[in-house]
Order: sequence, then C-alpha cells, then structure tokens
Amino acid sequence: MGNICNKCNRYNNHTKRYLDAYATNQYDDKYDDKYTNPILENGDVIDEHNEAYIYQNKDTIKTIKTIRTDINKIRQTVNCLDRRLIFLEQQTTELCKVITANDNRIEAEMFARISVISKDMESLLNNDKLLLEKIMDARMAPTVL
Repeated sequence: MGNICNKCNRYNNHTKRYLDAYATNQYDDKYDDKYTNPILENGDVIDEHNEAYIYQNKDTIKTIKTIRTDINKIRQTVNCLDRRLIFLEQQTTELCKVITANDNRIEAEMFARISVISKDMESLLNNDKLLLEKIMDARMAPTVL
C-alpha cells in the first residue's frame, strides 16, 4: 500500500498498481480517471499526486521494458527452435521410411541369393551322390585283365 494522497484523500497505491499492471502487460494507456494514472508509450507515468515516486521508478519502468523485450526475443527463439524441431522430426520420419525400404529390399535380395545358393548346393549334393554311386559301382564291378 502507499500513503494517503493529500490531493485525493485516498491511499496512493494507484501508481504502484498501475506499474504492476504495466509490468504484466495488462494496462490501458487511454484509461485515466481520478484514481488511476495512465502510462505513456515512452514509459512515463502521468501522476500529479506522487511525482517523486514516479521519477524514482523510471529505472524500474525501463527495466520492465527491457525484460519484456528480452522475453519477446526468447519467445521468437523458442518458436524458431520449435519449427526446426518439427522439420527435423519430419526428416527423421522420412529417413526411417527410406531405411526401412532399403532394409526390406536388402532382405529380399539376400533371400533370393540364399535360395539360389541352396539350389546350387542341392544340385552339387545330388551330383556328389551320383558320382559316389558311380565310384562305388566301379569298385564293385569285376576287373577284367
């Protein structure tokens, strides 16, 4: 709370309340009546009741403006990072699709090669069996002198 204003006979907390409203960006600079004082665009507060209080707090108003500017810059940076993150997520999804397609293609090629090799091995095994039978038949056959 503030002190009782000699001019309006009320607690002089309207300036502080307005500074608080200004700090939270909830003020109306066109609003002006007997008990509240508007804040101009340049940060000056019109207060006929407590001029010393206002001059004392001009640095606070500038600090509030600087903080608000910094917050806006941070918001812009966060929004930019959000957009980049969404882009990277999309790129990752596309890359996963490509990798999956390549894996499926490689798996199909490997299966085809394995089946060809299996058939070749089966053929070789059959040839070996035939050759072994011929060898065995040749051993069993009587030798002619």
